Amino acid sequence: MYFLLYSHNVVVSGKDKAAICDLQHARVMYIPNAFTAVLEKLKTMEVNDVKNSLFQNNPDLLEQYLAKLIDHKMGRYVDDPESFPELDFSYHFPGIIHSAVMEIDFEGYDPIPVITDLDHCGCRHLELRIKTGTSNLSRLQELLDIWEENVVQSIDILWEDGRINEKEAEDLYQMFQKINSVTVCNAPVEKEGTPVRFTNYSLQELERRGFKADKLILDMKYYCESLRYNTTYHQKAAIDYSGNIKNIIFDPNSFGNVNQNRLSDIVNSSEFQRFWTVNADRIEDVKDSPLRHVTYNPFPVYEKDGKYFINHLN
Repeated sequence: MYFLLYSHNVVVSGKDKAAICDLQHARVMYIPNAFTAVLEKLKTMEVNDVKNSLFQNNPDLLEQYLAKLIDHKMGRYVDDPESFPELDFSYHFPGIIHSAVMEIDFEGYDPIPVITDLDHCGCRHLELRIKTGTSNLSRLQELLDIWEENVVQSIDILWEDGRINEKEAEDLYQMFQKINSVTVCNAPVEKEGTPVRFTNYSLQELERRGFKADKLILDMKYYCESLRYNTTYHQKAAIDYSGNIKNIIFDPNSFGNVNQNRLSDIVNSSEFQRFWTVNADRIEDVKDSPLRHVTYNPFPVYEKDGKYFINHLN
């Protein structure tokens, strides 16, 4: 008889303890680091053999550990471990940019060439930050018509200055299937609980409220990407109101401007992709955490003396 974790449960070792991350039910169970080697042995050795090899002085201890894992629905006994192959945790995306942020005020740059470039890069998700009156609503609708026909799958709109009323926002949301949400900032009256949201907060205040260093993302895609890449930078791009091309919208560093450079040329450059492969195992702040591959990190990374650190923007 063998014992295996369910395939969607992954073990990550840390400095002081390890974690079993349940990527299907979004749960975490902590275990001693020493027990990770036991779980590895159990993949190829029968439970009794592991007990006789590693638990001679306390044979009941292994049974207690396994009973706890079963109680928490983390694993089960099996007769034929070959029938339960491990999942493939490699990450694949058929494009160069997966998601992007665009700030649009219809003054700093022409958004249409940027939309075309992002489409060629395979961009699937957009966050639009809008700073303009409703006099430009028809121009925004023209852009959304273009997105309805390209590879973008979802769009979140953040209207920065409250200059759109509830009917206009609702009509916009209903008109375009790819719009996932509309958030109107600096609104005089708040409205929550629907995809069309009005808030008294400014966009900057909303961002600060979302900067939570303890937020976990327990899903397969995020975990697979985090194993090899930096999820803050990898296949992400941002264009600010002036047309500056960035990795992260609030990072002061930029790599060009869409008024002078093609976005696709910039995002394919080694300079732009510098931090893409600086995954959590290489970042001093988090490399010892057993949750490093499932923790949301919105913050920029910087290099100092050959080591990488997180700028928490304090």
